[in-house]
Amino acid sequence: MTKDKQTLGRYMVFAGEDYYPLGGWVDFKGSYRTKSGASRALGRLLKNGCEWGHVIDAWYGEYCRTEG
Repeated sequence: MTKDKQTLGRYMVFAGEDYYPLGGWVDFKGSYRTKSGASRALGRLLKNGCEWGHVIDAWYGEYCRTEG
């Protein structure tokens, strides 16, 4: 995950529970410089209770991975 709070990584992770999706930035879990780093983070979130998740490529505004 990017350490610099002023810079977002290219790949953003959003995740949450089906029964309580908060929407938008509230579901933002972090940003990563690589797609593989973001995908691993999403995998950990899904194993720890999140029921859905997305990895978004911030450069192109496209989904890279969707679960749930």
